[in-house]
Amino acid sequence: MKKRGFTLIESLVTVVVFTLATTALMGFISLGYKVYGYTKEQSIAIDEARKGIETMVKEIRQARQGDNGSYAIEKADDKEFVFYSDIDGDGKTERVRYFLGTTNSGVLIKECVSFSKGGTCGVNFSSFLTGILKSAQVQISIEGDFGASNEYANISLDGRNLGSFCLSQCSDCAGSWQGTATFDIANDASDGSLQFLADASNKVDNSCNWQDPNHSMKVRFELS
Repeated sequence: MKKRGFTLIESLVTVVVFTLATTALMGFISLGYKVYGYTKEQSIAIDEARKGIETMVKEIRQARQGDNGSYAIEKADDKEFVFYSDIDGDGKTERVRYFLGTTNSGVLIKECVSFSKGGTCGVNFSSFLTGILKSAQVQISIEGDFGASNEYANISLDGRNLGSFCLSQCSDCAGSWQGTATFDIANDASDGSLQFLADASNKVDNSCNWQDPNHSMKVRFELS
């Protein structure tokens, strides 16, 4: 009795069917990984957005009249919200600005202002990490009564001195940002929280009126 084997055509059909089945299976596996990755990214984005909103709501709830007598809320529209609040718990009011950016994606910007002679102001950044931190830097700019060599501001991060601004080449009440410097702060940012403090020398007078009347110093922090 003869044993019947596979013909060439049957073998080819078997190979084709196996190849198609394997390709389909790999496609389903690949799709599953993509869906999982997308879902995970969405979950992280939603969680970070929630943390950001919670921080913003907390700061807004603490809004109060500015040290210069300004209303608690300076501006509120569909793209920008500016208010005064003691966000760092030092008993002094900071000017806080939230806005929708169009070109600086991935950049967080906060500003603070001091209305007293030789005053201080500061900002907090928190809940800004998404995934693994690869790099972080902050660009700091300043404006105020900084025309003389004894008129300057010391800026620190989490108690560590970053440097003195406007020891030279700054103008009194320039009406624009000056003294700009950039710092690598990857090590400081690894815990997802940053506390900046600007401390003006006692010769810095509250005689400037750019955007805010009778202020001594304004500082802008751009975190990226």
